[in-house]
Amino acid sequence: MDDNISTLKRFLLHLPSESSFKFTNDVRTDIRRALYRAISNQGQFLDWFFPGSSQDNIEECQWLYTEYLKSRQLKDDKNTNANALASHPNSPCARIFRKGEPIYRCLTCGFDETCAFCHNCFQPDFHANHKVHITICLRENGGVCDCGDPEAWIEEFTCPYASSSDNSNCLANEPPSELAGAVLGTFETLLDFIIDVMSQCYLQFEDIESITKDKIELNTINSTFDPRKYASADDNFQDVNNDQYYIQVYNDQIRHYRDAVQRIHLASQKVKPFAEMITDQIHKQGRAKVISSKNLQLLLERQKILSATGLSSCIRSHRDIFREQVCDEIVKWLGDLSESQVFKINADIKDLFCRAFCDKWESGLLIPSFDPAYSYKVGTLDGSLRIPKIDSKAPTSSVYPQWAFTSSKWDLPDEINNQCSYNKDLGDFTAAAHHGSRLQYLFYLDIRFSKSTRVLLHDIYSTSLITNLHYKNIISAQYVDIYPMVADQFLTLDREPELSVMCTLSTQLFTCPTNSTSIIHHGDIARVLASIYGFLTTEKVQSPETLDLTTEISIKSLKNRRWGQIFFDISYILSRSRDPKSILNSNIIPMACDLLALLQGKPGLKRETENHVEYESPDYTAFFHGIPVIYQFAEFIARSLNGVENERKEWGRRAIKYVMNYLQKMHQERHKGEVSFLHPLHSFLSWLIELSQIEPAALAKILQEYQIDNIFTYPITTLVLMSQIKTGYWVRNGFTVRAQLQLYRTTGLRESGYLRDLYLTQIYISSTDPEPTTMNILSQWQLNDWKTYDNNTLPYMIEECLTFFIHVLTEDLNLSQLSEEALLQKRIEREIIHTLCFGGMNYAKLCSHIPDHIVAEKRFDIILTQLTVFKPPKGENDVGVYYLKDEYLDCVNPYYFNYTTNIKDDAIKFIKERVHQKTGKSIGEVVVPAYASKVKDYKIGNFSVSLCFARFLKKVLEFVDENRESLLETCLHLIHILALENNVDEGKFYERFVEVEDHGSIASLIYELLSKEEFSCQHAKIRAILKVFADRHDLPHELNGQIPQFDTSAIDSDYVDNSEDEFEKKKRIAKDRQARLLAKFKKQQSSFLKNNQMDTSDAEMEDEELQHGWKFPEPHCLLCQNAAENAGPFGLITYVAKSSEFRNVPFDDEYWFLRSFSDGVDLDADEENPTTSSHNQAKTARWEEYMRAVKEKFVIGPGFTSHDDVDSKLVSSSCGHGMHFQCYINFLNTNRSRMSQITRNTPENIDHKEFVCPLCKAINNMFIPILWTTNQRSLSKFLTPLPDSSRNPFHNLSIERVHDKEWYDKFTKLSDADIDAISILNPISREIICSGPTAQFTPQQHQFRQLLSNMFQILSFLTFPQVFKADSIFVLVNTIKSIEICHRGISSDGRLIISQLSNNCLINLRTFNEFRNTSVLMKIKNWIHTPNPRGDAYAKMLANIFALSKGNGAINSSIVEADMFECLVNIIPLPSFGLSFHAILEVTFVAHLIQTLNILAKELSSKKNWKYDMWDIPIVADITTTIAESAHLCFVRLATNENIKTLSEAEKVGRVIYSMTVKAATPFLRRAAIYAYVQCADIDDIDFSLYPETEIEANRLCSFMNIKPISEYLEIFASNTASFESRMFDDFVNYVHLSSKSLTISPLARKLEYPGLVKLVELPDRLDRFFTDYYYSDAYAQPHLRIEDPAICLFCASVVDAQKQARGAREGQCTTHYLKECPHDVGVFLLPKDRTLLLLHKNGGSFYKAPYLDEHGEIADDSRRGKTMYLMKTRYDAFIRSVWLSHNVPNYIVRNLESVLDPGGWETL
Repeated sequence: MDDNISTLKRFLLHLPSESSFKFTNDVRTDIRRALYRAISNQGQFLDWFFPGSSQDNIEECQWLYTEYLKSRQLKDDKNTNANALASHPNSPCARIFRKGEPIYRCLTCGFDETCAFCHNCFQPDFHANHKVHITICLRENGGVCDCGDPEAWIEEFTCPYASSSDNSNCLANEPPSELAGAVLGTFETLLDFIIDVMSQCYLQFEDIESITKDKIELNTINSTFDPRKYASADDNFQDVNNDQYYIQVYNDQIRHYRDAVQRIHLASQKVKPFAEMITDQIHKQGRAKVISSKNLQLLLERQKILSATGLSSCIRSHRDIFREQVCDEIVKWLGDLSESQVFKINADIKDLFCRAFCDKWESGLLIPSFDPAYSYKVGTLDGSLRIPKIDSKAPTSSVYPQWAFTSSKWDLPDEINNQCSYNKDLGDFTAAAHHGSRLQYLFYLDIRFSKSTRVLLHDIYSTSLITNLHYKNIISAQYVDIYPMVADQFLTLDREPELSVMCTLSTQLFTCPTNSTSIIHHGDIARVLASIYGFLTTEKVQSPETLDLTTEISIKSLKNRRWGQIFFDISYILSRSRDPKSILNSNIIPMACDLLALLQGKPGLKRETENHVEYESPDYTAFFHGIPVIYQFAEFIARSLNGVENERKEWGRRAIKYVMNYLQKMHQERHKGEVSFLHPLHSFLSWLIELSQIEPAALAKILQEYQIDNIFTYPITTLVLMSQIKTGYWVRNGFTVRAQLQLYRTTGLRESGYLRDLYLTQIYISSTDPEPTTMNILSQWQLNDWKTYDNNTLPYMIEECLTFFIHVLTEDLNLSQLSEEALLQKRIEREIIHTLCFGGMNYAKLCSHIPDHIVAEKRFDIILTQLTVFKPPKGENDVGVYYLKDEYLDCVNPYYFNYTTNIKDDAIKFIKERVHQKTGKSIGEVVVPAYASKVKDYKIGNFSVSLCFARFLKKVLEFVDENRESLLETCLHLIHILALENNVDEGKFYERFVEVEDHGSIASLIYELLSKEEFSCQHAKIRAILKVFADRHDLPHELNGQIPQFDTSAIDSDYVDNSEDEFEKKKRIAKDRQARLLAKFKKQQSSFLKNNQMDTSDAEMEDEELQHGWKFPEPHCLLCQNAAENAGPFGLITYVAKSSEFRNVPFDDEYWFLRSFSDGVDLDADEENPTTSSHNQAKTARWEEYMRAVKEKFVIGPGFTSHDDVDSKLVSSSCGHGMHFQCYINFLNTNRSRMSQITRNTPENIDHKEFVCPLCKAINNMFIPILWTTNQRSLSKFLTPLPDSSRNPFHNLSIERVHDKEWYDKFTKLSDADIDAISILNPISREIICSGPTAQFTPQQHQFRQLLSNMFQILSFLTFPQVFKADSIFVLVNTIKSIEICHRGISSDGRLIISQLSNNCLINLRTFNEFRNTSVLMKIKNWIHTPNPRGDAYAKMLANIFALSKGNGAINSSIVEADMFECLVNIIPLPSFGLSFHAILEVTFVAHLIQTLNILAKELSSKKNWKYDMWDIPIVADITTTIAESAHLCFVRLATNENIKTLSEAEKVGRVIYSMTVKAATPFLRRAAIYAYVQCADIDDIDFSLYPETEIEANRLCSFMNIKPISEYLEIFASNTASFESRMFDDFVNYVHLSSKSLTISPLARKLEYPGLVKLVELPDRLDRFFTDYYYSDAYAQPHLRIEDPAICLFCASVVDAQKQARGAREGQCTTHYLKECPHDVGVFLLPKDRTLLLLHKNGGSFYKAPYLDEHGEIADDSRRGKTMYLMKTRYDAFIRSVWLSHNVPNYIVRNLESVLDPGGWETL
C-alpha cells in the first residue's frame, strides 16, 4: 500500500477522535481536502480536478467543486462553461432528467420508447419529419439521456457534444500511473470505509422490544475498526468511543409530520421549535440526532416514547454516528466528482471508478462477528458479514420441474472477471451466502443510508456506473445475483419505497438488450418469478426450490402495491431480449401459467337471486389494480413470437398446446356458478393465438384436440355477465359489480380483457361446428327459451345479444394479423374518429372520452395531428379545438364497440344527416351502411348458418313492436351485415334467410314489416337488405312463392315511399305548434296594451335621456335596498391604496433605457397588431441584435431592478356599487363583530376601515358621497380657447399683483362666480352641505360632517406621516395616470383614448373630481367651520396659479421639480378671469416639453459604454429635416456638457431627440384628455373623424385639445421669437446655465416618467427553458441545490424559495421579498414547478392560472403535467392589464377567500 492511500486511511480512522466526535462544517472541509489530496496523489495532480486553479483559490472555495465552478463562471463565458459541462466525448451522455426538464424521444430513431435525449443532445434539424415526442420530467430522477449508447438507437446521428471537439484538452489523455493508482486506491478505500460503517448500521430495523443495553454495546464493539487495516502508525491506538450515545430518528412515508413533532417533543423534553427543527431535518436529510447521553437506560426509555407511534430510531455511539455522517459527506464528494469535467472527459478514470465498485469488499472491521447459527432474515448480513441468499433447500425430485433453477457462471469477458475477482468460481453462486463486491454490498445495504444519501448514490449509479459501456454487463450480473434479497427488502422492509435502488437501477439495467438477453440465458428469470410467486402466495419472498404451487393468493400481499415493480422489471427483461427463442424454449411459459393462474377467475362473482348483498367487500380493487402489470407480463411473453419469424408457427403451436392443456386441467377444478372479469390465462392464450399467425384451419385442428367448448365458454360468459349487469340483472349484488364492469369495459383493461374475450369468441366461432357452437353461445346468453329474464329485462338482453353478434362480425382488428405498431395506429385512429365525429373538441374533453392507456401512448398526439385540423386559442379564455378532417367522417361505424346505446343513436343520426346533406336524400331514405370486414380467412360469421340462430332471429322479428324500434334497428343491421356474406361460406346465410319453418322465413317476416306504417323509419333499411340478397341470389322468385301479394318493385332501392317520413313529420308538427303559440302570445300582448291604454312610443324617454347628459349612479343602496329612513347621503364605495405601476426611465440601466423608448409612438395602437406601424421607423440591425442577445442571456426578464425608479402612489379603484352613509357605518360595525368570530385570515383590515362589497366581494375602504345627478358640461366648449386669448394669461402674470387689493377683490369675485357656475350640485345636496355661521346643524348636515371626518381619517391611515385633506387632488391625479397606463397598447379603433374608458372608470373619476369641485365651493362659500376657509381656498388657488408665472422665476423651478399634469389638475379654470382650461393646458404642456428636453439633455450628457449607440433608439417615421434640426438645437441649448454640444450628425441626433420627446409627451396629452372628459361629459358635438389615425396619437390629441403639435413648439423654441413659448424656453435655458451645478444634485429634480408599455417581466416561450437554462444549469451554479421550490418575482425577476422562511423573519421568502425587497404593494410570483401564479397582498394570497398552455391550447391538469408548456402572450398581457394594472390583485384574493367555506388551505393560502 503506498503512502498516499495509507495517509487517507489513517485520516479516516483518527477523524472521530481528532474532531472530538463533533461533525462540523470545518470537518466537512477537512474531509474534502483529504479526499482531493488523496485522489491527486497528495496534490501532485490537483490541476486535473481543478483546472487553472491554485491551492489558495481551492481553499477559498472550501474544496467544493460547485464553488470552484462559480468562481470559474465569473471569469469565463457562461456558454463556454455550459458547453464544456455538456460534452461527453466517446461515451454516453447520462445526464439525469430532473423535474421540469424536457425529455425528447424520437420514435423513428430509438430502439424503443424508453430511449431519450436531453435538451443539449437533441438536435431538431437532424430529427426533422421524425416522430418526436416531448414530455416534461415529473420526478427528481427521471432516468438519463441515452445519447452515445449504441444499443439505444437504430439510426445513426451525430451529437455535437459526443465527439471530443477540444483536442488540446489534456484531461482526456491517459492518466499517469501514479494518478491512476491514486484514483483507484482512493475509490477503493472510500467504498470499503462506507461498507465497514454501514454493515453495522442495522439497529433501526430491529424490533424495539428486543433492543437491550447489551445489544447496543455489542453493536459498538462490532463497529470498531482494525487499526492495522487502516494503516495506523501507532501500534497502541485503539478505535474507542467517548462513552456517549445518540438516539437517531429515521424518516418514513407513513407517519405524519405533526406526529413526529409530538413524539420528538415528548422524548427530547425540549421546546417545540427544537422538535420542529429536528423533524424538518429528518424530512430533508432522512435522519437526525435527537438526544445524547451516557445513560443507555435513559435513552432506551426515550426510544420507547418515540416508537409508540411507529417512528424508527436507533441508539448508537457518538463515534459510529459520526462515521455515518462522514459516509454522507464522502457520497456527496463522489457525486461532485462524477459531475466534474475530468470525470466526464476521461474514460480511464471512469473505468477505474467502475472497477473499484465491482471489485470485492475488503473489510476493515476489527472483530468479524461470526455466528454459525445464522438463518436468513430480511435485510441482514450473516455472521461473517456475507450477503445471505433466500432460504433454499438442496434440489430434490419434489421440486416442480418447470421451476428448476441451476446456478451457472455468467458469460463475461475474462479481463473484467479478473480485474473484479468475479465470476471465477461456481461456489459464489451456489453457497448459502457470499462475500460480494462493493457494489453488491451497497445495493444490499441501500435501505440503511439516509434519504438524501440514497438519492445521491442512485444518481451516481445512473450517471457513472450503468452507462459505462465496458462495465454495464458485470453491474447487471452482480445486481441480478442479489435481486431476490433486494426485492425482499423493497417489499417488506423499506420505509421509503420510492427511493429504493430498484426504482432507479432496474429500469436502466433491464432496458439494455445485452443485459436482458444474458439474464434469460443465465436462467435468473426463475429466481425473479419465484420471488414474486412466493410473496403473492405466502407473503414472503421464496427461492424456486422452496415454492409450493397453489391457486390461493394472499390479499394482504396483493394490497402491497410494491410488487408491481418486480413485474415491470420482468417485462423489461422479456421485451428487450435479443434472443426471443430462449424465452419460448425455456420454462418461462410454464412458470408464467402458474403465476397467471393465481388471478384466474378472481374475484369470483355469483348472482344473488333472493336478497341484496349486505356487505360489499372492497377487495376486488386489489385484483383490478394489480392485473394490468400481469396482463403486460403475459403479453410480452407472447410477443417474443415476433422475434422467431421463421419458426413462429411451430413455437406458437407448442405454447398454445401447453396453455390449452393447462386451462383444461384448471377447468376441471373450477368453482361452478362463479364468473369473473379477470382471467389472464385466457388473455395469454389469445395473444399466443394471434401472434403465432397459424392458418385458421390448422388452428382449429390444434384447438379441437382439447375440450374447446369448456375452455372458450368462459370469455363468452364474461361478455354475457357484462350485458346482464348493464341491464340490471345483477342489481342485488350491489354497486361493486358495476365498478368492476366499468374497469373491464372502458378503462385500461379493455384491450387486455374485453377485446381479448371478443377475439377468443371469434376464434371459437371460426374453429368449430356452427350448430353446437351457436347453441352454446345462446345458452350462455340464456336466450334459448327466453324464460330466464322478466319482461322488462328481456328486450334489453336481446338487443345486447344482437349487438354482441355485430361486434363479433365488425371488430376484426385483432384478426387482421397486423404488426404491433400498425395495430396500435389503427386502434388510436378508430378511437379519435369515433370521438371527434360529432364535432370539434378541446383536448381535455377528447381525452375524457378515450381510455387513459390509449391517450398515454407516445404516438397518440402524433396520430391526432394527422387526423385533425387544430384551431389554436385566440382570446385569453379560449382553448384549442380539434376538428376531424372531412375524409375520416366516412369511417364512422355507429355500432362501434366502445359506444353506449345513446352515443350509438347519435352516431346513426349523424350519419343520416351527413348523407342527407351530401346527396339531398330525405333522412328517412338514408340507410346506415353495413360494415364489411376485410378479414376473409376467419369464418367469424359461421354462427349465422346454424338453424338455432335463424330461429332466434325469427323470434326477435316476431317479438318487436312499435315500442321496440331500437331493437328492430339493431336486428336489421345485423341481418344487413350478414347479407354481405363476408365471413361465411357463400350462400349459406341466404339459405337460412329464405328457409320456411313454422310461420314463414326471415325474408317473409322482414317483407311483412314493409306494409306496417309503425315501422316506416326502417323501410329503407329493409329494402336495402332485400336488395343485397336480390342482387346476389334469386330472392324475388323465393318471395313470390312465400308471399301471395309480393310486389317486386317494393324491394328496389330506388323505390320512393310517398308517405312523409317520420322525421319530417315530427319537424312539421313542431313548427305548427310553435306558430300557434306565437300567435296566442301576440294576441295577449296587444290585449294587455289596449286594456291598460299604454303608449308604446319610446320617444319621450329618449328625449329625457338626451336632455340629462351623463348620469351619476342613481341611489340604490346595496344594504337597505332604499328602505331605510334618514340613512344619510348615498355614495360610492371605493378602494384607495398604493399602487406601483408608476415607473421612471432608468437612464443608468442599459436594457431598460432602450426598452423605455422602444415601444411604438402611438399608445392607442394594438401592441399585438400595430396597424399604425407606418408611424414608426424600422428598428436598426444593432437594436435587433442587442434585444436577441438579452433574450438569450436572461431566461426570465430582465426584471425592472431599478427600485429608485419605481413610485408607489395612492390610487382609487371602485367596483361601482353604492350605499347610504349610515348603512355604510352600520355595516362597518357589524363587520367588526363578525371578524372576531372567524378563526382564519381575513382579507380585509377592519382597523383601516376595509370591508368587502356585499354584492361583488371586491375590497373597499372608503365612502364618497354622490351629491350630483348629471354632468352636462360641454367638452368642446371646455377645450375652446377664450375669444380674446391672443396672449397666454400666464405671460405677464406677476406675484406682486396679489398685494393689489383691487386686483385681489376682482379675482375673488370672478372666481366665486366661476366656481359656482361649474358646480352641478343637486338641490337636496346643497341643503345638506350649506350651513350658516350660527344656525344649528340639521341631522343631515351633521351626518355630512361625520362623512368628511371619516374620509379624512381613512386618508390619514394611508398617507401617514403626511397629512392630506379629503379634497386633495393627488388621488384623482394618480388614478387618471394609472388608468392611462393600463390602456396603453389597446387599440382605440380610430377614436381617442376617451372612447376607451369604461363606465366604472368614469363613475370613479367623476365622483372624485366633483367632490374636489364641491370642496372648493364649500370653502369659498364659508360652509366649512374652520378659522378662514375662504382665505385658505384663495391662497391655495393663487399659489397653484403663480407656480406657473414667470415672476421670480417660479415657473423655472416648477419645470425642474413639478409634475406638470398635477399642476394642470390643481388649477381650477376661471374663464371670467381669463384662465380658461385651454390656457392652463397650453402653459403646462409647454412646461412639460421643456422639462422633458432638460432631463434628456442632462441624462444623455455622460458617455455610456453600452452595446448600442444613441442612433439605435427607435424613432418616429417621416421626421422632416426642419423638425430634426429644431429638436437638436433645443437639446444642445439645454445641455451643460461640452460632449453633447460637439456631437456630430446634428440631424441624426435631432430625429432621436424629437422621437423621445414625442414619446414622453404622449402620456401627458392622454392624461389631459381624460381629465377634460372627466370634467365635461357632453361629447355629442365632437366629430372624431377629424382626428384620423393617419396622424400620430400626440398630434391627434393636440388637434383635439386645440393646441399646437409638438413639432411646432420645438420650432418656436428654436426660432428665438418674441412669442410666449419662446420666451419661456429662453428664460429656462438661462436659468439652467446659471444654476447648473445646484440643479444636477437637486434631490427634488423631476424624473422622466416611463413612456412605453408598463409590463411585468418577459417570460420564456417554453416553461421548461427555466429549468434547463437556469434552475439545473451548471452555468448558474445549479440553483436547484439551494432553492427547493422556485418562485420568480414578476417585477424584478428574482428567484426565491416558496417553501422556505426568509432569514431572520417569520414569513416565507415570497412574502418577505414583496414586502421588504421589491418596491411593490402586491406580490406576483410565477411558480414554475406548480405551473401557477402566486398572488400576495397584505395578509392574504391566492393562486392564479399561469399564462402557459400545452401544445393543445389548454392549461395542463394534474393528469397531463408531462406536457410541454408554451407561453400564451395574449393571456399574459390580459393578466397584466386586467389583474395587475387594474388593481384587481386584492380583489382576486378576497373573492377566492370569500368563496370557500374551509378555514384556509392551499387554494386560498
